[in-house]
Amino acid sequence: MLIQVLSNDLELIQPYLTSKNIQLVLLQNGVYLLPSLMKAKAQSNSEISVAVLESDWLASGLAEQALYNQYLGHTSVILVNHDAWVALCTKHSTIMTLQA
Repeated sequence: MLIQVLSNDLELIQPYLTSKNIQLVLLQNGVYLLPSLMKAKAQSNSEISVAVLESDWLASGLAEQALYNQYLGHTSVILVNHDAWVALCTKHSTIMTLQA
C-alpha cells in the first residue's frame, strides 16, 4: 500500500508503522514529519519505506538545514522526483492520502 502524507501530524501515521509492505511518500507539509517519523520508525522497528518528494523538500527550505539532511542518508529514505512518484503510484494498487 502507498500512503501519501500531506501533514506533519505523526498521530495520523502511527497506526501504520507496524504494517508490512507500506510505502510512505511525504508531500507538502508532510516533509516536516521526517525527523519524528524516523524516531518513531526506529522505536517500533518498522519496516516501512519512506520517500520524500524532492520539489517539496527543496521548497520547504529543509534541504539547507544539516539537521534534516542526516535522514536522507538513511537506507529507507529516498528523494523522488515527480516521475518516480507517479511510478510509485502505478506500482501500488491501494493508495491512501492522509491530510489533517
